[in-house]
Amino acid sequence: MTQADFEERSSVPELLPGSTFASYEIIRKIGEGGMGAVYEARRQGLDKRVALKILTSAENAAMTARFVQEARIAATLEHPHVVDCFDVGEFGGKPFLTMELLEGESLKDRLARGPLTIVETCDLFLPLCSAVAAAHDHGIVHRDLKPDNIFLAKKLRQVVPKVLDFGIAKARPVGGRPGVTQTASILGTPHYMSPEQATDSKGVEPASDQFSLGSILWECLTGRLLFDGDNLVEVLMRVVSAPIDPPSTVNPQVPRALDQVVLRLLSRTPSERFGSMRAFGTALLPFASVGARERWSAEFNDISHQATASAGTPPAVLSAARVATSDTLEATSRSLTPAAPRGRPKWVAPAVVAALAVVGFVAWRVVASSPAPTTQAPHTAVRPPVRVPPPLPPAVAPPAAVAAPAAVLAAPPPAALPTAPAAAPDEPESASASHPHRTRRTRLRHRNL
Repeated sequence: MTQADFEERSSVPELLPGSTFASYEIIRKIGEGGMGAVYEARRQGLDKRVALKILTSAENAAMTARFVQEARIAATLEHPHVVDCFDVGEFGGKPFLTMELLEGESLKDRLARGPLTIVETCDLFLPLCSAVAAAHDHGIVHRDLKPDNIFLAKKLRQVVPKVLDFGIAKARPVGGRPGVTQTASILGTPHYMSPEQATDSKGVEPASDQFSLGSILWECLTGRLLFDGDNLVEVLMRVVSAPIDPPSTVNPQVPRALDQVVLRLLSRTPSERFGSMRAFGTALLPFASVGARERWSAEFNDISHQATASAGTPPAVLSAARVATSDTLEATSRSLTPAAPRGRPKWVAPAVVAALAVVGFVAWRVVASSPAPTTQAPHTAVRPPVRVPPPLPPAVAPPAAVAAPAAVLAAPPPAALPTAPAAAPDEPESASASHPHRTRRTRLRHRNL
Protein backbone atom coordinates (compact mmCIF):
# COMPACT_ATOMS: atom_id res chain seq x y z
CA MET A 1 0.00 0.00 0.00
CA THR A 2 1.42 3.39 -1.03
CA GLN A 3 1.11 6.65 0.89
CA ALA A 4 -1.79 7.71 -1.33
CA ASP A 5 -3.59 4.48 -0.48
CA PHE A 6 -2.92 5.09 3.19
CA GLU A 7 -4.41 8.57 3.13
CA GLU A 8 -7.35 7.95 0.82
CA ARG A 9 -8.77 4.88 -0.89
CA SER A 10 -10.39 5.22 -4.26
CA SER A 11 -14.06 4.47 -4.42
CA VAL A 12 -15.11 1.16 -5.90
CA PRO A 13 -18.19 0.93 -8.10
CA GLU A 14 -20.66 -1.31 -6.38
CA LEU A 15 -22.59 -4.23 -7.80
CA LEU A 16 -26.25 -4.07 -6.85
CA PRO A 17 -27.97 -7.00 -5.12
CA GLY A 18 -29.70 -9.26 -7.63
CA SER A 19 -27.27 -8.40 -10.43
CA THR A 20 -25.13 -11.05 -12.07
CA PHE A 21 -21.35 -11.16 -12.37
CA ALA A 22 -19.97 -14.02 -14.42
CA SER A 23 -21.89 -17.07 -13.14
CA TYR A 24 -22.58 -15.56 -9.73
CA GLU A 25 -25.64 -13.72 -8.43
CA ILE A 26 -24.81 -10.81 -6.12
CA ILE A 27 -26.54 -10.95 -2.74
CA ARG A 28 -24.88 -8.09 -0.80
CA LYS A 29 -21.63 -6.21 -0.42
CA ILE A 30 -19.47 -7.45 2.44
CA GLY A 31 -16.54 -5.03 2.41
CA GLU A 32 -13.97 -3.09 0.44
CA GLY A 33 -10.18 -3.24 0.46
CA GLY A 34 -7.23 -1.60 -1.21
CA MET A 35 -7.34 -3.99 -4.18
CA GLY A 36 -11.08 -4.51 -4.66
CA ALA A 37 -14.48 -5.22 -3.19
CA VAL A 38 -15.90 -8.39 -1.65
CA TYR A 39 -19.49 -9.53 -2.16
CA GLU A 40 -21.64 -12.35 -0.93
CA ALA A 41 -22.78 -14.19 -4.02
CA ARG A 42 -24.52 -17.37 -5.03
CA ARG A 43 -23.14 -19.72 -7.65
CA GLN A 44 -25.87 -20.23 -10.24
CA GLY A 45 -26.90 -23.83 -10.73
CA LEU A 46 -25.32 -25.03 -7.47
CA ASP A 47 -27.02 -22.72 -4.99
CA LYS A 48 -23.70 -22.43 -3.14
CA ARG A 49 -22.92 -19.19 -1.38
CA VAL A 50 -19.38 -17.87 -1.78
CA ALA A 51 -17.36 -14.73 -1.18
CA LEU A 52 -16.73 -13.02 -4.51
CA LYS A 53 -13.69 -10.72 -4.62
CA ILE A 54 -13.38 -8.43 -7.63
CA LEU A 55 -10.29 -6.40 -8.54
CA THR A 56 -11.34 -2.81 -9.11
CA SER A 57 -8.53 -1.71 -11.38
CA ALA A 58 -6.99 -4.09 -13.89
CA GLU A 59 -4.76 -1.49 -15.60
CA ASN A 60 -1.89 -2.20 -13.19
CA ALA A 61 -0.24 -5.44 -14.24
CA ALA A 62 1.47 -5.82 -10.85
CA MET A 63 -1.85 -5.62 -9.01
CA THR A 64 -3.37 -8.17 -11.36
CA ALA A 65 -0.42 -10.51 -10.76
CA ARG A 66 -0.80 -10.13 -6.99
CA PHE A 67 -4.52 -10.78 -7.26
CA VAL A 68 -3.94 -14.04 -9.10
CA GLN A 69 -1.15 -14.91 -6.66
CA GLU A 70 -3.53 -14.58 -3.73
CA ALA A 71 -5.83 -17.18 -5.26
CA ARG A 72 -2.94 -19.51 -6.04
CA ILE A 73 -1.47 -19.30 -2.54
CA ALA A 74 -4.82 -19.80 -0.80
CA ALA A 75 -5.52 -22.84 -2.96
CA THR A 76 -2.02 -24.27 -2.41
CA LEU A 77 -1.87 -24.09 1.37
CA GLU A 78 -5.10 -26.00 2.11
CA HIS A 79 -4.81 -25.19 5.81
CA PRO A 80 -7.92 -25.21 8.03
CA HIS A 81 -7.01 -21.72 9.30
CA VAL A 82 -6.32 -20.20 5.88
CA VAL A 83 -9.30 -19.07 3.82
CA ASP A 84 -10.02 -21.56 1.05
CA CYS A 85 -10.17 -20.46 -2.63
CA PHE A 86 -12.49 -22.15 -5.13
CA ASP A 87 -12.18 -20.32 -8.42
CA VAL A 88 -10.23 -17.56 -10.20
CA GLY A 89 -10.98 -15.89 -13.52
CA GLU A 90 -11.78 -12.67 -15.37
CA PHE A 91 -15.09 -11.15 -16.38
CA GLY A 92 -15.64 -7.86 -18.21
CA GLY A 93 -11.95 -7.01 -17.94
CA LYS A 94 -11.99 -7.42 -14.17
CA PRO A 95 -10.19 -10.30 -12.46
CA PHE A 96 -12.12 -12.08 -9.74
CA LEU A 97 -11.76 -14.97 -7.36
CA THR A 98 -14.20 -16.85 -5.16
CA MET A 99 -13.48 -18.00 -1.62
CA GLU A 100 -15.36 -19.74 1.15
CA LEU A 101 -17.99 -17.55 2.75
CA LEU A 102 -17.26 -16.95 6.42
CA GLU A 103 -19.81 -15.93 9.03
CA GLY A 104 -18.48 -13.89 11.92
CA GLU A 105 -16.36 -10.76 12.32
CA SER A 106 -12.82 -9.57 11.78
CA LEU A 107 -10.37 -9.28 14.65
CA LYS A 108 -10.44 -5.51 14.09
CA ASP A 109 -14.17 -5.42 14.85
CA ARG A 110 -13.64 -7.57 17.93
CA LEU A 111 -10.88 -5.32 19.29
CA ALA A 112 -13.14 -2.32 18.87
CA ARG A 113 -15.09 -3.65 21.87
CA GLY A 114 -12.00 -3.96 24.09
CA PRO A 115 -9.02 -6.21 24.73
CA LEU A 116 -9.12 -9.99 24.90
CA THR A 117 -8.26 -12.00 27.98
CA ILE A 118 -4.90 -13.71 28.17
CA VAL A 119 -6.41 -17.16 27.54
CA GLU A 120 -8.56 -15.89 24.66
CA THR A 121 -5.54 -14.22 23.07
CA CYS A 122 -3.34 -17.30 23.27
CA ASP A 123 -6.10 -19.62 22.08
CA LEU A 124 -6.51 -17.30 19.09
CA PHE A 125 -2.82 -17.06 18.24
CA LEU A 126 -1.99 -20.77 18.32
CA PRO A 127 -3.98 -21.54 15.12
CA LEU A 128 -2.63 -18.34 13.57
CA CYS A 129 0.92 -19.54 14.28
CA SER A 130 0.10 -22.85 12.63
CA ALA A 131 -1.36 -21.16 9.53
CA VAL A 132 1.56 -18.75 9.08
CA ALA A 133 4.04 -21.58 9.73
CA ALA A 134 2.41 -23.57 6.91
CA ALA A 135 2.85 -20.56 4.61
CA HIS A 136 6.52 -20.25 5.60
CA ASP A 137 6.99 -23.95 4.87
CA HIS A 138 5.91 -23.17 1.29
CA GLY A 139 8.31 -20.23 1.03
CA ILE A 140 5.53 -17.63 1.47
CA VAL A 141 5.82 -14.49 3.63
CA HIS A 142 2.45 -12.86 4.19
CA ARG A 143 3.75 -9.27 4.70
CA ASP A 144 0.31 -7.88 5.56
CA LEU A 145 -0.76 -9.49 8.81
CA LYS A 146 -3.15 -7.17 10.63
CA PRO A 147 -6.48 -7.44 12.50
CA ASP A 148 -8.33 -6.70 9.23
CA ASN A 149 -6.87 -9.85 7.65
CA ILE A 150 -7.70 -12.14 10.57
CA PHE A 151 -11.29 -13.29 10.50
CA LEU A 152 -13.05 -14.92 13.45
CA ALA A 153 -15.39 -17.34 11.71
CA LYS A 154 -18.22 -18.98 13.64
CA LYS A 155 -18.66 -22.66 12.86
CA LEU A 156 -20.71 -25.05 14.96
CA ARG A 157 -20.71 -22.64 17.93
CA GLN A 158 -16.93 -22.35 17.79
CA VAL A 159 -14.67 -19.49 16.74
CA VAL A 160 -12.29 -20.54 13.97
CA PRO A 161 -9.68 -17.89 13.10
CA LYS A 162 -8.79 -17.59 9.43
CA VAL A 163 -5.88 -15.79 7.77
CA LEU A 164 -7.02 -13.73 4.77
CA ASP A 165 -5.54 -11.75 1.91
CA PHE A 166 -2.28 -13.13 0.56
CA GLY A 167 -2.41 -10.48 -2.17
CA ILE A 168 0.94 -8.86 -1.33
CA ALA A 169 2.60 -12.00 0.00
CA LYS A 170 6.18 -12.68 -1.00
CA ALA A 171 6.28 -16.10 -2.66
CA ARG A 172 8.90 -18.18 -4.40
CA PRO A 173 9.30 -17.34 -8.08
CA VAL A 174 7.26 -19.63 -10.32
CA GLY A 175 8.91 -21.00 -13.46
CA GLY A 176 12.04 -18.92 -12.93
CA ARG A 177 10.16 -15.64 -13.16
CA PRO A 178 10.89 -12.96 -10.55
CA GLY A 179 8.37 -12.07 -7.87
CA VAL A 180 5.91 -9.24 -8.15
CA THR A 181 7.48 -7.04 -5.46
CA GLN A 182 9.43 -4.06 -6.68
CA THR A 183 12.70 -3.10 -5.01
CA ALA A 184 12.47 -0.35 -2.37
CA SER A 185 8.68 -0.38 -2.53
CA ILE A 186 6.64 -0.12 0.67
CA LEU A 187 3.90 -2.73 0.87
CA GLY A 188 1.75 -3.52 3.86
CA THR A 189 -0.04 -1.66 6.61
CA PRO A 190 2.39 0.71 8.41
CA HIS A 191 0.93 0.16 11.89
CA TYR A 192 1.85 -3.56 11.82
CA MET A 193 4.81 -3.84 9.45
CA SER A 194 8.29 -4.74 10.66
CA PRO A 195 11.19 -2.24 10.65
CA GLU A 196 12.95 -4.10 7.83
CA GLN A 197 9.74 -4.11 5.79
CA ALA A 198 9.43 -0.34 6.31
CA THR A 199 12.77 0.15 4.55
CA ASP A 200 12.65 -2.59 1.90
CA SER A 201 9.62 -4.81 1.41
CA LYS A 202 11.44 -7.09 -1.04
CA GLY A 203 14.14 -8.19 1.37
CA VAL A 204 11.86 -9.36 4.18
CA GLU A 205 12.11 -12.87 5.57
CA PRO A 206 9.67 -14.99 7.59
CA ALA A 207 10.79 -13.22 10.78
CA SER A 208 8.98 -10.12 9.47
CA ASP A 209 5.64 -11.86 10.00
CA GLN A 210 6.64 -12.46 13.62
CA PHE A 211 6.99 -8.72 14.20
CA SER A 212 3.55 -8.12 12.69
CA LEU A 213 1.99 -10.80 14.91
CA GLY A 214 3.80 -9.29 17.89
CA SER A 215 2.13 -5.94 17.21
CA ILE A 216 -1.27 -7.64 16.98
CA LEU A 217 -0.58 -9.64 20.14
CA TRP A 218 0.35 -6.45 22.02
CA GLU A 219 -2.90 -4.84 20.88
CA CYS A 220 -5.00 -7.87 21.88
CA LEU A 221 -3.57 -7.84 25.41
CA THR A 222 -3.85 -4.09 25.94
CA GLY A 223 -6.68 -2.93 23.69
CA ARG A 224 -4.42 -0.20 22.27
CA LEU A 225 -2.59 0.30 19.00
CA LEU A 226 1.14 -0.13 19.52
CA PHE A 227 2.37 2.17 16.73
CA ASP A 228 0.09 5.11 16.06
CA GLY A 229 0.51 8.49 14.41
CA ASP A 230 -1.16 11.25 12.50
CA ASN A 231 0.41 10.37 9.15
CA LEU A 232 2.42 7.68 7.40
CA VAL A 233 5.83 9.18 8.19
CA GLU A 234 5.11 9.44 11.91
CA VAL A 235 3.86 5.87 12.07
CA LEU A 236 6.94 4.54 10.26
CA MET A 237 9.25 6.48 12.57
CA ARG A 238 7.61 4.88 15.58
CA VAL A 239 7.92 1.45 14.00
CA VAL A 240 11.64 1.94 13.41
CA SER A 241 12.80 3.72 16.57
CA ALA A 242 10.11 4.24 19.24
CA PRO A 243 10.67 2.42 22.57
CA ILE A 244 8.39 -0.57 23.11
CA ASP A 245 6.91 -1.09 26.55
CA PRO A 246 5.79 -4.55 27.72
CA PRO A 247 2.03 -5.17 27.67
CA SER A 248 1.94 -5.41 31.48
CA THR A 249 2.53 -1.65 31.72
CA VAL A 250 -0.99 -1.23 30.31
CA ASN A 251 -2.55 -4.49 31.53
CA PRO A 252 -1.04 -5.57 34.88
CA GLN A 253 -2.65 -9.00 34.56
CA VAL A 254 -0.20 -9.98 31.82
CA PRO A 255 2.45 -12.26 33.40
CA ARG A 256 6.09 -11.37 33.09
CA ALA A 257 6.90 -14.48 31.08
CA LEU A 258 4.31 -13.48 28.46
CA ASP A 259 5.83 -9.99 28.40
CA GLN A 260 9.13 -11.57 27.38
CA VAL A 261 7.45 -13.49 24.56
CA VAL A 262 5.87 -10.30 23.17
CA LEU A 263 9.05 -8.25 23.47
CA ARG A 264 11.04 -10.93 21.71
CA LEU A 265 8.60 -10.88 18.80
CA LEU A 266 8.97 -7.09 18.64
CA SER A 267 12.75 -7.11 18.58
CA ARG A 268 14.02 -4.81 15.84
CA THR A 269 16.80 -7.29 15.04
CA PRO A 270 15.26 -10.20 13.10
CA SER A 271 17.84 -12.70 14.39
CA GLU A 272 16.76 -12.00 17.99
CA ARG A 273 13.19 -13.15 17.32
CA PHE A 274 12.08 -16.76 17.45
CA GLY A 275 13.73 -19.24 15.15
CA SER A 276 10.39 -20.12 13.56
CA MET A 277 6.67 -19.64 13.94
CA ARG A 278 6.42 -23.03 15.62
CA ALA A 279 9.02 -21.92 18.16
CA PHE A 280 6.78 -18.93 18.87
CA GLY A 281 3.82 -21.28 19.26
CA THR A 282 5.78 -23.44 21.71
CA ALA A 283 6.53 -20.39 23.87
CA LEU A 284 2.88 -19.32 23.75
CA LEU A 285 1.45 -22.76 24.53
CA PRO A 286 1.73 -22.63 28.37
CA PHE A 287 -0.54 -19.56 28.54
CA ALA A 288 -3.40 -21.11 26.55
CA SER A 289 -6.40 -23.03 27.87
CA VAL A 290 -6.24 -26.75 28.62
CA GLY A 291 -8.23 -27.62 25.50
CA ALA A 292 -5.99 -25.50 23.26
CA ARG A 293 -2.86 -27.06 24.75
CA GLU A 294 -4.19 -30.54 24.06
CA ARG A 295 -5.18 -29.50 20.54
CA TRP A 296 -1.84 -27.91 19.57
CA SER A 297 0.73 -29.74 21.68
CA ALA A 298 1.36 -32.30 18.94
CA GLU A 299 2.48 -29.57 16.51
CA PHE A 300 4.24 -27.10 18.79
CA ASN A 301 5.91 -29.66 21.06
CA ASP A 302 7.16 -31.90 18.28
CA ILE A 303 10.71 -33.16 18.83
CA SER A 304 11.91 -31.80 15.49
CA HIS A 305 11.08 -28.27 16.64
CA GLN A 306 12.42 -28.42 20.21
CA ALA A 307 15.95 -27.29 19.40
CA THR A 308 14.66 -24.30 17.45
CA ALA A 309 12.10 -23.44 20.08
CA SER A 310 14.57 -23.45 22.96
CA ALA A 311 17.35 -21.52 21.21
CA GLY A 312 17.53 -18.15 22.92
CA THR A 313 14.20 -18.52 24.70
CA PRO A 314 14.08 -16.76 28.11
CA PRO A 315 14.38 -19.18 31.06
CA ALA A 316 10.97 -18.25 32.47
CA VAL A 317 9.32 -19.10 29.17
CA LEU A 318 11.24 -22.36 28.85
CA SER A 319 10.23 -23.50 32.33
CA ALA A 320 6.56 -22.82 31.61
CA ALA A 321 6.86 -24.53 28.23
CA ARG A 322 8.35 -27.65 29.83
CA VAL A 323 5.37 -27.92 32.18
CA ALA A 324 2.95 -27.65 29.29
CA THR A 325 5.03 -30.13 27.28
CA SER A 326 4.85 -32.85 29.99
CA ASP A 327 1.06 -32.45 30.49
CA THR A 328 0.12 -32.22 26.80
CA LEU A 329 2.47 -35.04 25.62
CA GLU A 330 1.01 -37.35 28.21
CA ALA A 331 -2.53 -36.53 27.07
CA THR A 332 -1.53 -36.95 23.43
CA SER A 333 0.18 -40.29 24.08
CA ARG A 334 -2.94 -41.53 25.87
CA SER A 335 -5.09 -40.60 22.86
CA LEU A 336 -2.73 -41.98 20.18
CA THR A 337 -1.28 -45.16 21.71
CA PRO A 338 -3.01 -48.18 23.31
CA ALA A 339 -2.90 -48.32 27.05
CA ALA A 340 0.10 -50.31 28.23
CA PRO A 341 -0.04 -52.45 31.38
CA ARG A 342 0.91 -50.40 34.35
CA GLY A 343 3.98 -51.30 36.35
CA ARG A 344 3.75 -52.56 39.91
CA PRO A 345 3.37 -49.65 42.33
CA LYS A 346 6.32 -48.94 44.59
CA TRP A 347 4.34 -49.61 47.76
CA VAL A 348 3.47 -53.22 46.86
CA ALA A 349 6.80 -54.79 47.91
CA PRO A 350 6.96 -53.11 51.37
CA ALA A 351 3.31 -54.01 51.98
CA VAL A 352 3.92 -57.67 51.16
CA VAL A 353 6.95 -57.80 53.46
CA ALA A 354 4.98 -56.21 56.29
CA ALA A 355 2.07 -58.63 55.82
CA LEU A 356 4.41 -61.62 55.89
CA ALA A 357 6.03 -60.30 59.07
CA VAL A 358 2.65 -59.94 60.79
CA VAL A 359 1.59 -63.44 59.74
CA GLY A 360 4.86 -64.87 61.00
CA PHE A 361 4.56 -63.10 64.36
CA VAL A 362 0.97 -64.33 64.86
CA ALA A 363 1.97 -67.90 64.01
CA TRP A 364 4.86 -67.73 66.47
CA ARG A 365 2.56 -66.53 69.28
CA VAL A 366 0.07 -69.33 68.60
CA VAL A 367 2.79 -71.97 68.72
CA ALA A 368 4.31 -70.49 71.87
CA SER A 369 1.00 -70.39 73.75
CA SER A 370 -0.01 -73.99 72.94
CA PRO A 371 1.19 -76.89 75.36
CA ALA A 372 4.32 -78.57 74.21
CA PRO A 373 3.75 -82.16 73.07
CA THR A 374 5.31 -84.79 75.45
CA THR A 375 7.97 -87.05 74.08
CA GLN A 376 8.02 -89.56 77.02
CA ALA A 377 6.53 -92.99 76.69
CA PRO A 378 3.40 -93.74 78.73
CA HIS A 379 4.16 -94.73 82.31
CA THR A 380 3.85 -98.48 83.02
CA ALA A 381 4.10 -99.78 86.55
CA VAL A 382 6.88 -102.34 86.75
CA ARG A 383 6.78 -104.54 89.76
CA PRO A 384 10.15 -105.27 91.32
CA PRO A 385 11.19 -108.89 91.21
CA VAL A 386 10.28 -110.85 94.35
CA ARG A 387 13.04 -112.76 95.89
CA VAL A 388 11.76 -116.04 97.36
CA PRO A 389 14.22 -117.77 99.68
CA PRO A 390 14.89 -121.31 98.70
CA PRO A 391 13.09 -123.84 100.90
CA LEU A 392 15.13 -125.64 103.47
CA PRO A 393 15.49 -129.33 103.14
CA PRO A 394 12.93 -131.03 105.42
CA ALA A 395 15.30 -133.67 106.83
CA VAL A 396 17.77 -131.15 108.14
CA ALA A 397 16.66 -128.96 110.97
CA PRO A 398 18.71 -126.22 112.57
CA PRO A 399 20.35 -127.62 115.61
CA ALA A 400 19.78 -124.48 117.57
CA ALA A 401 16.09 -124.70 116.97
CA VAL A 402 15.94 -128.31 118.07
CA ALA A 403 18.28 -128.42 121.04
CA ALA A 404 18.35 -124.88 122.29
CA PRO A 405 17.52 -124.57 125.89
CA ALA A 406 14.80 -122.25 127.08
CA ALA A 407 17.30 -119.98 128.83
CA VAL A 408 19.16 -119.30 125.68
CA LEU A 409 15.99 -118.48 123.87
CA ALA A 410 14.94 -116.05 126.50
CA ALA A 411 18.28 -114.20 126.72
CA PRO A 412 18.68 -110.89 124.89
CA PRO A 413 21.15 -110.58 122.01
CA PRO A 414 24.68 -109.41 122.73
CA ALA A 415 25.27 -105.66 122.80
CA ALA A 416 28.35 -105.81 120.63
CA LEU A 417 26.51 -107.18 117.75
CA PRO A 418 23.67 -104.79 116.91
CA THR A 419 21.50 -105.71 114.07
CA ALA A 420 19.85 -103.29 111.64
CA PRO A 421 16.33 -103.82 110.64
CA ALA A 422 16.02 -105.48 107.33
CA ALA A 423 15.29 -103.10 104.51
CA ALA A 424 13.26 -103.77 101.49
CA PRO A 425 15.39 -105.35 98.85
CA ASP A 426 14.21 -102.89 96.16
CA GLU A 427 14.22 -99.64 98.21
CA PRO A 428 17.04 -97.69 99.84
CA GLU A 429 17.31 -97.40 103.53
CA SER A 430 16.51 -93.73 103.54
CA ALA A 431 13.24 -94.46 101.89
CA SER A 432 12.34 -97.06 104.55
CA ALA A 433 13.22 -94.72 107.38
CA SER A 434 11.43 -91.71 106.04
CA HIS A 435 8.45 -93.58 104.66
CA PRO A 436 7.53 -96.48 106.92
CA HIS A 437 4.26 -96.95 105.18
CA ARG A 438 6.02 -97.60 101.90
CA THR A 439 7.89 -100.54 103.49
CA ARG A 440 4.67 -101.95 104.79
CA ARG A 441 3.03 -101.74 101.43
CA THR A 442 5.99 -103.51 99.92
CA ARG A 443 5.73 -106.26 102.39
CA LEU A 444 2.04 -106.61 101.86
CA ARG A 445 2.65 -106.77 98.18
CA HIS A 446 5.11 -109.58 98.73
CA ARG A 447 2.65 -111.35 100.95
CA ASN A 448 -0.03 -111.14 98.33
CA LEU A 449 2.30 -112.65 95.84
